[in-house]
Amino acid sequence: MKLHLSSCYLVQPKRVIHYWWRSVCAILLLQLSLPAVTFAQNKVWDKTIGGNRLDQLNAMQQTRDGGYILGGWSLSGISGDKSEESKGNEDYWIVKLNADRSKAWDKTIGGANTDQLFSLQQTRDGGYILGGSSFSGISGDKSEANKSEGYYSDYWVVKLNADGTKAWDKTIGGNDTDELFSVQQTSDGGYILAGRSQSDVSGDKTQARVGNTDFWVVKLAADGSKTWDKTVGESNYLTGAIRQTTDGGYIVGGLTHFEVVKLPSLVWIIACKLSSVSPPMVSSQSLVPSAFNFTTQASPSP
Repeated sequence: MKLHLSSCYLVQPKRVIHYWWRSVCAILLLQLSLPAVTFAQNKVWDKTIGGNRLDQLNAMQQTRDGGYILGGWSLSGISGDKSEESKGNEDYWIVKLNADRSKAWDKTIGGANTDQLFSLQQTRDGGYILGGSSFSGISGDKSEANKSEGYYSDYWVVKLNADGTKAWDKTIGGNDTDELFSVQQTSDGGYILAGRSQSDVSGDKTQARVGNTDFWVVKLAADGSKTWDKTVGESNYLTGAIRQTTDGGYIVGGLTHFEVVKLPSLVWIIACKLSSVSPPMVSSQSLVPSAFNFTTQASPSP
């Protein structure tokens, strides 16, 4: 079965009960890039890191020194492995491990309200870029006001130096809920962000909402200033990951949920290719992932 939707690629329907699979979205592009072969794995080591309350790990990466950078959010105060007090409700919590897995340092970053980190990456200068969602106004480490008039989240991007100290932070959003799930440094030294948005034209959002929830892609310059933004959607879209491609464009992956005649409550894995022009256009190149056992082909819109 093939179905056209916007300028993206509907790959395969899967019937589920709960369709907002953040954990699936967070590794979608990684899965698309891996061969459909599995090998037996033996545990080399494990490490438990936490404080006295709920601590959630959402992202990690091996660093150039052979160690690891871990990121998520935490409700803990000073306790266990957590060396700094909570800034509000949930805070970004970043932990740097040495190559021998011993803790080098940890940083608690947040405002007076809820801040949840979903993505991080070591940058070319040895520092780190953090991406997530924030309900906080100006408080704690948050230097800019919430962009919505009500109690809605914004994208919150934080740049750290190599030692974990904050270089800058940026709040990006519109008049409704905006949730950032993926951030990556780009070849020009800037950053590409992807998440979901329910905002109309307002604040940093220059294009109208298309569906109930859309993909929202934002390009930042190296200093964190906004270069452009792009809204892509038709139904309920949830972005899981974004990566820059070798042609200078971007590939965005996620899920969409909508109803088809006689096929209600379907979740589709969806991928969109954005061109390298600024602002980008949605291209029509096909995408057939090999990591999944699909029985239908990807079907780009004409």
